[in-house]
Amino acid sequence: MELETCCILCVGRNRRNQELLSQVLQKAGYAVEVALKHEEIMPAVEASAVSLVLLDVTGFDEKVWQVCQVLRSHAVPFFIITAPNRAHIPSQYNATHGSLAPILVKPLSIRPLLTLIAHSLQR
Repeated sequence: MELETCCILCVGRNRRNQELLSQVLQKAGYAVEVALKHEEIMPAVEASAVSLVLLDVTGFDEKVWQVCQVLRSHAVPFFIITAPNRAHIPSQYNATHGSLAPILVKPLSIRPLLTLIAHSLQR
């Protein structure tokens, strides 16, 4: 898949974090959309050809897990991003829902993140 055809949706409550992540991804050649509320995720997925979602669950309520289920049912790959002191929460989600979602713990390292994204989009 060519970079120009890959749209990554960055989701998170912290606008500045999403801006920084968006800048890094755009500099790497990806098209990027940003959503700051979980209600914005599915409209963004439906409005553009989203190839991957980076979902920072920090600050969201339990509804965010429903969004994960919808993404999974639409076969949209996603990574859950969380704060170090909250890393157990996505693990609990994985155990409860019987499926694994890759978990990335902040702070994110840029090179490994870009490598992970590239490998994910090649599948």
